[in-house]
Amino acid sequence: MIDSVRHIIIVDSRTLHLLLCAVGCKKTHFRDFLLWLCGFDPHHNITRLTFPRTAHVWILLKPYPQEFNKGGVIMSIAATEKQRLADLAKELRLNIVDVMTYSGGAHIGGSLSIAEILIMLYFRCLNIRPQEPDWEDRDRLILSKGHAAAGLIPALAMRGYFPLEQLKTFNHFGSPFAMHPDSRKVIGCDASTGSLGHGLPMAVGLGLGARTLKKSFKTVCIMGDGECCEGSVWEAAMALAHFKLTNVITVVDRNRLMIDGGTEEVMALEPFAEKWRSFGFEVLEVNGHDLDQLADAFDRAWSAHDRPVLILANTVKGRGVDFMEGNVKWHYASADSSLAQKARESIGRQEGGI
Repeated sequence: MIDSVRHIIIVDSRTLHLLLCAVGCKKTHFRDFLLWLCGFDPHHNITRLTFPRTAHVWILLKPYPQEFNKGGVIMSIAATEKQRLADLAKELRLNIVDVMTYSGGAHIGGSLSIAEILIMLYFRCLNIRPQEPDWEDRDRLILSKGHAAAGLIPALAMRGYFPLEQLKTFNHFGSPFAMHPDSRKVIGCDASTGSLGHGLPMAVGLGLGARTLKKSFKTVCIMGDGECCEGSVWEAAMALAHFKLTNVITVVDRNRLMIDGGTEEVMALEPFAEKWRSFGFEVLEVNGHDLDQLADAFDRAWSAHDRPVLILANTVKGRGVDFMEGNVKWHYASADSSLAQKARESIGRQEGGI
């Protein structure tokens, strides 16, 4: 195979991201050139590249910076792309507040804390087709912390799976949208969740299934830190490492609060990262609201080949709404029109996203 390769280009992660950003710009001749260079049909809808054996060029990524887990700043997104994602995260937060008012209440704290994660996945990382939601080769997302449906469902609407107007029916009689997502009713939802601890075992099944069928799709599982008290999480973690399922990417929303209080008071998780490492995971600890860090972590996870990756996203419960941030009472809550307006104003004051 190596004899058929005409050139080898060695780049660092920042340069590779610039190339991928160019590939994502469908109106440029440069994108078509890059796709041809890498052996793709220029008219194919590419959201993430897996270079085929027919590639004219191999792009070899330099070793990932060691300072990644030490808080090093790695600028991996073009400024315009970062601004677009930040604006989408702000829009998602506004939609989450609206859903809370439409339904009379919602699990708003843990929905707000994963806004950047959802936007990064649905608008940058996942290979999906909203107009063909059951496409067999799509990447899958399992929201194991299903009570954050108030975040997932607006994100699906924003991505084009169904009209935003339908959010007004959230948790109403006859609506497809409930407090926990139902994959039989919600277009674009890959798994019915809500019983905590079940999402990661489902992801194991999807990972093994993809391997058996020789499919290249990825499965991303988003869990809450509180649900990691469930023993089934650790059984699944053991299986992921044993089978070396690098096609499954695990994300933990580490906001340090659960319905009964702080995680370390209810059932201590620390040393949390070390637990995952001891199970055989590569652990990437990031600020879950920092788009650069999230982009780098997901790109690292997407290219993993020897062991599964856990992205430990340190977040703030209620992020973006000043009176909700870090306050456990907003795990599930409702708000009258006046308080909801204050929440919108708080989100609106955040310049350039959160």
